[in-house]
Amino acid sequence: EHFENATHEFMADRDVYLRMYKGLPFLEKSSGKNTEGFANLATPDIFEQVEVLANTEFAMLTAARPNFEFVALNGNVTPRDLHKLSKLIQYQLEMTEWERKLMIALRSKYLNGTVFIEEPFVSFPSGPGPAWEATDFLVRPFHQIFYAASSIKLEYSDHIGTLDIVTPQRIRSLAAMDEGENVWSKEA
Repeated sequence: EHFENATHEFMADRDVYLRMYKGLPFLEKSSGKNTEGFANLATPDIFEQVEVLANTEFAMLTAARPNFEFVALNGNVTPRDLHKLSKLIQYQLEMTEWERKLMIALRSKYLNGTVFIEEPFVSFPSGPGPAWEATDFLVRPFHQIFYAASSIKLEYSDHIGTLDIVTPQRIRSLAAMDEGENVWSKEA
């Protein structure tokens, strides 16, 4: 029960800070009255602090274009193959909008103190013979994450998972991709 109360307090504080960051009215804890967004912030410059920190780290992470370099560890890989692989990774990062999602992750990191990122394998268009495939970079909201309630710190948790809501349209799309009906039965 104590842990649930502490978790509730933590999430309530987090919601207040998120509303402050967005400039939305929030309920002040001490007086219990609504504020006017930025007018009565407990920390008036929280927005600027988060943006400065996130932009600084973003600039450091993306200063080099590309921010990676492939090196052959043996003589079997030609420079041409390394160049093709580098261009492929650059294309995948561009198609998955990696830089935009990185900025969202950095803002969450500096505002909340941590960030949850999922890296699913994606293809476009979905179905047989996609035009491109890549590992995506998705920032997951806190309310979609679960972990062991008895853990003191997140890294000590026995399990961490996500809560996903799958729409009927998505299920139909997944079933359409399974042409041989190996996984999805269209009869069911």
